[in-house]
Amino acid sequence: MVQRDVYNATIFDDAGLALSGNIYRPEVVLPQPVAAGVDRPPADSEQSTLNLGHAATFGAWRSVLGLRWTAIDAPGDQPDARRLLPRWTLSWQQGPSLTWFASVARGLAFGSEAPATASNAGAVLSPRVTRQVELGGRGRVGETFHYSLTAFQTERPWEFVEPQGSSWAGRGAWVQRGRQRHAGVEGGIDWTLEPHARLEGRFSYIDARGRGSALVGWDGRPLQNIPKAALYFRWEQRLQAVSGLSYSAALTARSSKPATADGSVRVGGYAVADLGLTWRTPSAGPRITVDLAVHNAADRRYWRDAGQAYSADLLFPGAARAVSVALRFEGFQ
Repeated sequence: MVQRDVYNATIFDDAGLALSGNIYRPEVVLPQPVAAGVDRPPADSEQSTLNLGHAATFGAWRSVLGLRWTAIDAPGDQPDARRLLPRWTLSWQQGPSLTWFASVARGLAFGSEAPATASNAGAVLSPRVTRQVELGGRGRVGETFHYSLTAFQTERPWEFVEPQGSSWAGRGAWVQRGRQRHAGVEGGIDWTLEPHARLEGRFSYIDARGRGSALVGWDGRPLQNIPKAALYFRWEQRLQAVSGLSYSAALTARSSKPATADGSVRVGGYAVADLGLTWRTPSAGPRITVDLAVHNAADRRYWRDAGQAYSADLLFPGAARAVSVALRFEGFQ
């Protein structure tokens, strides 16, 4: 494995203004604001909800119908919203160990604030109505193996900065236009290998894309900071040779993902392993537990997240290897 670490500090001019902090193309100087920013007083928005629901059972079928009245009240001339949002879940108990379910729901989310690089910097967009559909099943094999599998799709208005415009950074307005859709599957297992071991795992595959942007080359491209595949496994086992001693190993993996809104830059995927050792005193009387954990045992360097913040596309590094020790006391009078 060949690993190359690249670091770049922000450069400042004589006036103390930032010129560049670009680790992708360091030679490209970031645009300079025409004036220093102005602090604004904080503005608080409120969200109020009222939920009503009705559940009915017909043999092996169960239906849950819900209505939620949601109101978002924003200060000043910021946009408000009020919606009556439905939710319906239908499940079928095929047998004592298998259940199928389907659900549809709508929600209401706050609109976001335009970043400083947009021509309408500071503007708050209208609240967004979201839609979600799920179809799946969950069950067990015997008393030791549990599993679940769900297909889903979520939609909401697409928010982005127009790539060209009249702002000081050469960008356009922060807009709600088109739809962004997340479609995929997720599943999980929980397997107890009696009496000393347990395996749990989760996986997901997500295809996240936006459409209806009215921009050339934007529609259909993957959305920023969303990996297509994610995986998590954890194994825990008690050691019979030493009373009360157990060990664990966990693996977290993510595929590559777009680092910028236009998809021109991607960051690689990663896999991180965690190790743990736990010792517990016998169950009779007060219990003492000692946990020793090694996070990111291989000391991998990776980008945990990549997204827009502080009016820039930022990369957030994952935590380096760390060792922790915890001591817990239970059952003392």
